[in-house]
Amino acid sequence: MKFKYFLNILIIMLALVVNSCKNNPFDFNIQNIEADGEWGLPVYNGTLYIGDLLNDLDSINKMNFGEDGTLIFSFENEVKNIISLRNLFRINDQQIDTSGTVVISHLPNLDVTQVIQFNLNTQDFQLQQAVLKSGQLSLNFNISNASFNYSTDLITGNIIDAQGDSVSLHFDNSISTASKSLSNCIIQPNADGTILFSARVIISNASENEQFQYNCHIELSDFSIYSVRGRVRPIAHHFEAVKPFNFHFDGIDFNTIQLNNAKTTIYGQNSICRVDGNLTDFRLFSHNGSMVPLLSNPINFIAAVSPYQYSYIQEIHLSPLMYTPDIDSLGIVCDFNVNPLGFDAGDISIDENSVLNLKFKTELPANISIDNAVYKDTMDNALYQTLNASTIQSIETLTLRIAYTNALPFDLIPDIEFWNTHSGEKYRLNLNNAQIHGGYNDIPFQQQPLYIDLNNQDAQQIINADKIIMNFRLNTQGNTVEINSFQYINTSIGAKIKYSNINF
Repeated sequence: MKFKYFLNILIIMLALVVNSCKNNPFDFNIQNIEADGEWGLPVYNGTLYIGDLLNDLDSINKMNFGEDGTLIFSFENEVKNIISLRNLFRINDQQIDTSGTVVISHLPNLDVTQVIQFNLNTQDFQLQQAVLKSGQLSLNFNISNASFNYSTDLITGNIIDAQGDSVSLHFDNSISTASKSLSNCIIQPNADGTILFSARVIISNASENEQFQYNCHIELSDFSIYSVRGRVRPIAHHFEAVKPFNFHFDGIDFNTIQLNNAKTTIYGQNSICRVDGNLTDFRLFSHNGSMVPLLSNPINFIAAVSPYQYSYIQEIHLSPLMYTPDIDSLGIVCDFNVNPLGFDAGDISIDENSVLNLKFKTELPANISIDNAVYKDTMDNALYQTLNASTIQSIETLTLRIAYTNALPFDLIPDIEFWNTHSGEKYRLNLNNAQIHGGYNDIPFQQQPLYIDLNNQDAQQIINADKIIMNFRLNTQGNTVEINSFQYINTSIGAKIKYSNINF
């Protein structure tokens, strides 16, 4: 990683010092390096832009840079099927029993009509038509104690099959039960939501004025719907959702980071009817009690009907966000008023693909204040496998000269330890309380050179350590700063080695 390379340059340069005497691959001019009995060696001169640094740290691909170079953290949350056909209308399983006494007034044909009180209207929906994906109509019809022969067809003009014919079922003395699939049928109930069944009974071996009793049991069941048309009352719909939220950098520990100028854009896909929405709560929170509200006041919006995906757009500016690392969830609470004009809106057609979906895209420009964030990492020590004992014994003193030009808008305070995992010993590199000051107000800060002296004993401890433990503290010193991809840090490193006898 570029960031690891930058933060470890204080360590890696030692290996470069040894190799530079042979290859000298660096084009670097360091001032005031004497050569009388000592070596003056250029080690490193390079510039690291913050865009490269942060791209390496972005473990969840939530960063991008605007056209002006401004860093933006962004995340999206999509909530599907907030309102759908199933929310607004469904045909429940229903059954009804009816019976009656009939006087035979005409032979051989007798017409019988029965209004079956299947009410397909709901509290909120007056149905004009439903196109069925599936369903079942089952009837049991018989004439009790019939002393004559009969044959009948029960017909309803309120249910039309796929061929455009009225649905009918046949019964006679030997057939009392019949059923029919309602797949691809159309239900068109009467204005009051009822279904009308009628029958023409053909009778033989009977006389006029003779009476008979009939019993009829009807069931409607297992409905799924392609589409419906009808009138809808205003319907209040409450919605809450909790979405997982994971927004962090690998290796960065911090208490609080303040993000300013954040915004959320609501994209709506609505193919149902007009829906008035009220975003009442939008927050980040953790399950251990931390909570970050993103709204200062509820936000009203209107999701008009459109066949196009994400056709509704509204931008919302959020409150300053005090972000803590334990945040793990995003909470959304909305109240909706579906079809606010009610019956005055006329008939509304809704199919199985009609939905209200919302997508929330939250963008957090890196206008931030950092308090005591720490980058931590443990890496292998390349010197442990590079330098041998005879080489290090030849060095009397090693002086490192490090100069920075820092245009990053935060201070860097390094702390580096060498860890011998075999013995458990740790050696902390004495950086003389070095602090790399930030370049605030877009003015690069040129650091006075830092000099670090290492004797042979210190070098020996560094060589024997197989791990490097790094902590780099980041702080904006109370300043609110803006991060952009053009900010950089330039590092120039040179070395002087005082030696007695060098063996390679």
